[in-house]
Amino acid sequence: MGHTTSLKASLGLVFVEGDFCRVIFRHSRTQRAARVFLEWLKKRGGEADRRDISLFAYSLQDGNAASFTYRRENFYRLVLRRLMDLGFMELAPRYDPSSKLSVTYRYAAVYQPIPKKPPPGDSNWWKLAWAIADKWNREFFTTTAKQGKQALATP
Repeated sequence: MGHTTSLKASLGLVFVEGDFCRVIFRHSRTQRAARVFLEWLKKRGGEADRRDISLFAYSLQDGNAASFTYRRENFYRLVLRRLMDLGFMELAPRYDPSSKLSVTYRYAAVYQPIPKKPPPGDSNWWKLAWAIADKWNREFFTTTAKQGKQALATP
């Protein structure tokens, strides 16, 4: 029941601050941890391997990644898992000639295929989902939709 009331409150939310973490995550510390993670991920080109994610989670727990501490377990359970469950990130195979297996798996941002125009209507769930996906695409994929899909297809 708590999710429906927060969703109703979120439907009227306009992205004043330009941050969609407020809609996806409920608690302010989780929102801050997610924002720090997304900024870190953008600096790495939208991809990171498991070891890098683990090192980031430890640095977040120690307070080195941000001006606050956030438990490593909470990062994996709340932030990374939510982004993966919603389809914003995936564990994608990438070709790596230096590896023995030649294919490694990396956490990568996923382009959200949405129409150019938002759905009709005032405040509804579809419009909110479109706005979140549009904000995600603008944050991680500054190219056009066609180029963004091609960028994900190439290693």
